[in-house]
Amino acid sequence: MFRLLRYLTLSGIIFFLSYSCREKNQENLFEIDSQELIQYLDSNANSCTVLVTSNIDLTAISNDSSWCKAEVWKKDFTPTQKIDVSVLANPHQEKRSTEIVLKNKEKELAKIQIAQLGVKPAILLKEDSIVISDDLNFKINLIANTPVCFELPDWITEKENSIEEGNPNKYEFTAQKLPSDKTSRMDEVVVKGLSEDTIKLTLPVLQTEGLPRFIVISDLLIGRNNSKEKLIKKLQVLLDTSKPIDAVFFVGDLTEIGASAQYAELKNICDSVISNNISTFFMMGNSDHYLEKGESTFRKELNQPLHQYFSIKGYPFITLSMTGIYTDRFTQEDKKFLSESLKDAKTHFPDKPIFFFTHIGISDTYYGTEKDKSNLGSQVLKPVLEQFPELIAFSGHTNFSLSDPRSIHQNIFTSVNIGGGTFTQIEYGYTEGIYPPNYQNVSEGLVVSVQKNGDVEIERWDVLRKEKILPQWTVKSPHDGSAFSYKNRTGGNAPSFADTDSAQIGVVQDGAYRVKFPQATDDEMVHHYIIEVLDNDNIVLKNTRISQFYLNSDAPKEFTVKLFGIPTEVPLVAQVKAVDSYGNISLPLIGESFTISPFIPDQNAQIPIADLFDVKFQEDGNAKDISPNKIPITTGEIVPEVYYNIHQECYIPQFNGNQTAFYKVDYTNNEPIKKALINSFALETFYLSRNLNNSAPLSGKEWEGLGIEQEKGGQIEFWAYIDDKYKKVKSSVYIQENEYYHVVAMYDKNSEKMTIYVNGKKSGEIDAPGNLIINKRSDSQWFCIGGDTHPSGKTQHTMNGEVVIARMYSRTLSDDEVFLLYRQTENKK
Repeated sequence: MFRLLRYLTLSGIIFFLSYSCREKNQENLFEIDSQELIQYLDSNANSCTVLVTSNIDLTAISNDSSWCKAEVWKKDFTPTQKIDVSVLANPHQEKRSTEIVLKNKEKELAKIQIAQLGVKPAILLKEDSIVISDDLNFKINLIANTPVCFELPDWITEKENSIEEGNPNKYEFTAQKLPSDKTSRMDEVVVKGLSEDTIKLTLPVLQTEGLPRFIVISDLLIGRNNSKEKLIKKLQVLLDTSKPIDAVFFVGDLTEIGASAQYAELKNICDSVISNNISTFFMMGNSDHYLEKGESTFRKELNQPLHQYFSIKGYPFITLSMTGIYTDRFTQEDKKFLSESLKDAKTHFPDKPIFFFTHIGISDTYYGTEKDKSNLGSQVLKPVLEQFPELIAFSGHTNFSLSDPRSIHQNIFTSVNIGGGTFTQIEYGYTEGIYPPNYQNVSEGLVVSVQKNGDVEIERWDVLRKEKILPQWTVKSPHDGSAFSYKNRTGGNAPSFADTDSAQIGVVQDGAYRVKFPQATDDEMVHHYIIEVLDNDNIVLKNTRISQFYLNSDAPKEFTVKLFGIPTEVPLVAQVKAVDSYGNISLPLIGESFTISPFIPDQNAQIPIADLFDVKFQEDGNAKDISPNKIPITTGEIVPEVYYNIHQECYIPQFNGNQTAFYKVDYTNNEPIKKALINSFALETFYLSRNLNNSAPLSGKEWEGLGIEQEKGGQIEFWAYIDDKYKKVKSSVYIQENEYYHVVAMYDKNSEKMTIYVNGKKSGEIDAPGNLIINKRSDSQWFCIGGDTHPSGKTQHTMNGEVVIARMYSRTLSDDEVFLLYRQTENKK
């Protein structure tokens, strides 16, 4: 009869007896590892040590003290006790055995089995059966005084084994994956003595189906720079996490644009890295639809349907592809398939979690889907999913990092973020923009496994650093919504700085001031820092700095933040506060008082001449370029209304939010402007806004490009498309309605900098390595005055206000030149 007395665990550790005793009575403690309960020795006089964790006074009694003795040794000030076992040489032919009984007073706590070989060739096995489940690797532990060999089933292979002399030998083996048409199979392993044909021991072997374990990744974007290398490394790391994998789920944005060649590259990577016994499941995301015939290309290249419903090891799985570019692009048929699949799973897989995968997550669930922040979720499927508390939904799209604890969310059901595919981003509202420092040094994924008790463990992996992001998440059973442990979290304690930490402030060469401070600590994670400059209790400047939590062990130990646009000639103080993911704020680090002297330009500096365009508005509402470039300026369908401003001594157009009333500076055929865009330039504008809405006085950033923009709330920004992402430098200035602001935005490829000046002062700067991309579409190769460009010929981010100046220079400008340009406008107010 097949006896499952010893079980081979998922991690490959063999438990020789299912024994582990822990007695607690008034703080009494007794623990012993099951592996310690069987001790095998050769025929020589020998000894071994068994370790016990206990605060109880133990005695050890040998049942045959004529050849086997035991003595207890206790380490001072620790709960560790040693049982020293010694045996005499065995001169007899046959093996012999006895037991050592561990007692506390008269109470028996455990028995240690002792076996010793005799002179006659023999083999002692610690196992009496082998069970193989999820882990295909297993060991056989034995001691022998004769060479041994193994007779194995054709689905088990012996590894290259090294024998440790004087110890029970551990032989390692690998089983093949269970065939898909079987839930179990039985066979036997025979251990034989090479020199003694009569020695033959048989071990029954049972292989069972086990429990699902799978990988979840998304946002591969095959076709972009480094996407191939990152996917290969991601798969290699996640497939090598010590336990076997049943399936890999690729949850959308598989490719950059949905091209056949990109799918072919994806398939080649999978074929070369993922073994044939691991299933792969693919879903379409929004970027996979960028080219026409996206669905047919997906089906042809990957040979999979858009949606699937199936089971793995007795657990239900549902995948749902997007059927268009936009978040709401799910048809009635899509929703019907999802609803019917969920109902069937609930009926036929009772009390089990239902695993669901789709590219875009559900609004107001995990980090990045919140409507009041990034709003990168979808509402469309929510009514269907909310009927199933047993649901565990995996989605990507946001590329928000798994390191943030908000990446798992439980309310009516469980939602899980898949993390950054080839980069990461953060929510709006921070000084560094949505693509913070080192955002491309991120690649993440999940390994999910069902446990024997019904729990689902989710391992978060930082693939580039080959490290787990801790703590590991556990979705607890029962899966009926009653055991949600990630519901209504508040983030625990606020972050804190060490008592010895300080904020240091000093001047840097370009006239900006810097604040230097260390990382704070938190019971979960510091998300960002708030840096404030105060004039008494008045906050005169506010800046933020992301903690770079997404870099995990590579996160900076300290930060240096440049502050621009600080008031002059008044005593100021800078303070720093650490903020966790849930908005809990630390006590501030406060620096010493400082004062900034006013800027004085070089007396030899001269006002620069705009050589690429310098727009002069005319009485009839039209405009012309008075620069040497003489580029034609046209208007939209409606010519903007103008009025003569006696202070500015010029005609000024007024914009009222009409998308067809604007000015167009078309550089489609203008090589000087195109050359400047990819090398070095400065944009200048002087504008007034009547509201704090998102609007653009001078911009051309539709389908790549660049522009000066006012974010909702009034913060002035400079955007540019560098390599494959928009970079954005935020100024330190928030506008006041109905006031004029002078803005100069500059890009320089050689210095790899984007810089913005507001009212004559440097107000923001970021590193911008890479190449600025000119709009690929000719219908978007123009600058809009009064809004941002759009291929429809209308504007977006349309202004409600005035634009006095719109200029472009074929080089960057000095601090002196920018100040002189600003002073010109001040003198006319």
